[in-house]
Amino acid sequence: MLESSGEHGPDYALYADGLDRLYGFRRDRSNVRKCCETHMGKLLRKLFPLERKQETNERRWQKGLFGELVPACLDAVAL
Repeated sequence: MLESSGEHGPDYALYADGLDRLYGFRRDRSNVRKCCETHMGKLLRKLFPLERKQETNERRWQKGLFGELVPACLDAVAL
């Protein structure tokens, strides 16, 4: 059932429905998530690894987002 969750991470609603259908064990999705994270945390992290962003040493004002707009403005002024 863990493999059927897909690449987007664990589907706790699917697990809760499976428990209800197979065993008549009715639980809310949030309770199933808490139980899975408590008892199967290592397995979940192995099957669904977290993608961490690589931190940069640049400051916000050093990013290229504003700088990408500046050359277009300068070209318009130069014309």
